[in-house]
Amino acid sequence: MLRFLLDVNISHETAKFLKSLGYDAKTVAQFGLEKAEDIEIAKKAAREKRILVTLDLDFGEIFYFSMKEKI
Repeated sequence: MLRFLLDVNISHETAKFLKSLGYDAKTVAQFGLEKAEDIEIAKKAAREKRILVTLDLDFGEIFYFSMKEKI
């Protein structure tokens, strides 16, 4: 089953929609991370094995630089 973590810039309605389709969708607010730095949100998504859904382009840089040494 796909698991999603929705960033603060994604509507709660999107979480409801994904849940209605049977997916495990949580918002960062449900984890108390609404004021967290992007790196903490990315780490939470990785630990929880969740797909991060965001409109924030900074997450691409976080992923690139964290994976750069592994590629």
